[in-house]
Amino acid sequence: MKNYFFCYDQRLADFLRYKKNITYITKAYADKTLKKFYLFPVTDELQQAIDEYREIEAATN
Repeated sequence: MKNYFFCYDQRLADFLRYKKNITYITKAYADKTLKKFYLFPVTDELQQAIDEYREIEAATN
């Protein structure tokens, strides 16, 4: 499963989808918690976007 990133953070998912135009594989709900998640393939582009999001979040907190 290390080739996939399960994103349970809606704000991060929106950042990846709308700001970085990264396409997710599927959107689903976890069986036990019923929490929504987005499944992204792990790529260098994805990792760079996540790093950028974390920097933005750190600067605003």
